[in-house]
Amino acid sequence: MIANLSRFTQAVEMDMSAYRGMVPTEMFGRIQFPPIGELPYFLTMAPHSFFWFLLEPQLIEDVSAEQHWERLPMIHGGDTWDQSVHGSSKAQLEAALPAYVRERRWFGGKSRVIQAISITEAIPMPQNDEEGAYLLLIQVRFTEGDPQTYVLPMTFASGKRALSVRETFRRRLLPSSS
Repeated sequence: MIANLSRFTQAVEMDMSAYRGMVPTEMFGRIQFPPIGELPYFLTMAPHSFFWFLLEPQLIEDVSAEQHWERLPMIHGGDTWDQSVHGSSKAQLEAALPAYVRERRWFGGKSRVIQAISITEAIPMPQNDEEGAYLLLIQVRFTEGDPQTYVLPMTFASGKRALSVRETFRRRLLPSSS
């Protein structure tokens, strides 16, 4: 947290080189500030104002397939898909969705800053296997402008099936490693 308790505008330079490469993200609006470098970090503060930052890793858009594979989120939750869309793992799934939708061709908000994604509806879809699938209605909220709603089909796999799906995805993403 950085605060200006003065009634005057203040400029400040801070040595944040220990956090080089991190991106200060303002917690309430999820606005990203420029990445931290080796030089002192410069901010101008309005009178009686404050910033409350999270330091987050800088997203690098141009990554190799191997780096992309290593960045895939793992959601650890219950033993059923219901627990992942309705129960204790729902927050983990919602937290993983911004990175996922940003990379999808169909996502129309690529130039906007995602504030949060929430699952507004989880519609069960009948399947022949025991684990099932869902159509998720997700609401994407941005720091500016109106939210967007998307339909996202998802399925759940556990045990041997999960390992098989993971290996198949890895082979498709990294064809040279098979």
